[in-house]
Amino acid sequence: MAALHELLRQVGPLRIRNGKLAPTRAVADDTEIIRRLRSWFAPSTGFVPVLVDHAVALIAAEGPQVVDDVAERLLTHLGGRWATGDGRPLDRFAVRHNLWSLLPTLAGLDLIETPDHSWHAGPSALWLLPRAKALSHLGV
Repeated sequence: MAALHELLRQVGPLRIRNGKLAPTRAVADDTEIIRRLRSWFAPSTGFVPVLVDHAVALIAAEGPQVVDDVAERLLTHLGGRWATGDGRPLDRFAVRHNLWSLLPTLAGLDLIETPDHSWHAGPSALWLLPRAKALSHLGV
């Protein structure tokens, strides 16, 4: 819940008013909620949206995956273009760490489900993230 609260505060449907979490006018319009959620995943905001799109696409295209395998596969797609925050080349451990840190948000948005030790595509995996849908059809 904390991850979703933070996300919804960042994109606008929730805000702190008089010391309490309160909805904004945007919550009255489902289309506006989806637009704002998708804005968090805009490619212009950096590494996280690209990582999420590729991870969700991989899982949607190929079925359930363990995080270590997802990290290894994504490293081949992303490794040459990205570096860690301290300037080191991206490695499998950094990708895995980022994926695990995003899990509460991804699960809260129904992008990923974890019924066992592997990650499965959630009900929102392909309709909430249009780029993930396109990538999944390309086989990532």
